[in-house]
Amino acid sequence: MAEPADGPDFYTVQEVAARLRVSPALIYKLTGRGELPCVRIGTAVRIARRDLETWVEARRTPRAWPLSALPVQAPSALLRVRQQFTARGVLPSNWPSRQGRT
Repeated sequence: MAEPADGPDFYTVQEVAARLRVSPALIYKLTGRGELPCVRIGTAVRIARRDLETWVEARRTPRAWPLSALPVQAPSALLRVRQQFTARGVLPSNWPSRQGRT
């Protein structure tokens, strides 16, 4: 059986663990609980490529919005916080500068 260009149809527990950068023990635990679909052939455990891809996609978390995505009209509360930090001289270094804003 020839392997498709994008990889094998089934992965071993060690291959899945290496791809996800977790321990094989965690993969065994997930398959044992039925959380990660697998195929058992005797004592061997194999995970189908499409099942792994589906499982990973189902657990993907949404990306957090960066501060730059917030509305340009900063609420007055945010401005007050900036003024308080500035007055104390402890404005966080990652706080966006006012340069370039209207």
